[in-house]
Amino acid sequence: VTLQRNNAVLNPFTQRFADAVNVYLSSDWDSGIGWNAGVLFRANETWRVGLSYRSGMDIDLKGDATFTQIPIDPRLDPLVRAGIPPNQGIRTTIPFPATTVAGIATTAVPGWDIEADVTYVTWSRFETLLVEFDRTRGIDLHRPENWKNTMSYRIGGNRRINDDWSIRLGAVYDENPQPTESVGPILPDSDRTGVSFGIGFHRGPWIVDVTDFVLHFLDRSTEGRSADNLNGTYRTDANLVSVNFGYRF
Repeated sequence: VTLQRNNAVLNPFTQRFADAVNVYLSSDWDSGIGWNAGVLFRANETWRVGLSYRSGMDIDLKGDATFTQIPIDPRLDPLVRAGIPPNQGIRTTIPFPATTVAGIATTAVPGWDIEADVTYVTWSRFETLLVEFDRTRGIDLHRPENWKNTMSYRIGGNRRINDDWSIRLGAVYDENPQPTESVGPILPDSDRTGVSFGIGFHRGPWIVDVTDFVLHFLDRSTEGRSADNLNGTYRTDANLVSVNFGYRF
């Protein structure tokens, strides 16, 4: 995990704000332990129903905070330098949510394998982002998040063209967990819709899949309630291309 920002000060000689210190927070890699469980029920040759659960987990992270002065004015820089904290260690805990997925699949449409899923995610575990500094506890980052649990809905289909080729289509609607007050430059999340198209090639033990996934985030306004006092409207779009190579033993 990395977080980076510039802290500004008011230059008394120009009466203008200017970036004075760059703060760079970076953590090491770490891991946690969770568990998964699932069940698949085949009603007949046409219909299948499945349910899966993945537990939540907490990841404890440790890292470093680096403070770098940004020169502004020779008359002001010594005063800024005197107030910069020393570089030091940091620590935080990131809670990851539990996920429950229920799905149904059918081959009732000739030539197609179609599946629909509903996913419930317990994002409400993410109540606060707390970053603790080892030496200067007075600058600890304590950011309320208060995320909420969400639902997402997916549907996808695979059509086998012949023994070697398949095409795939998919769509998703994913609710965002973030309250309006938390929307800001760190993470301007919003509800999103996406569509995907893929091609699969299978011959003997070899597998090649290519997919394009277009994701549109609905415009998200802070509605004048930003906890960071950075009000505005955020617009995001993403396009993800993936290629998978496989060999089946």
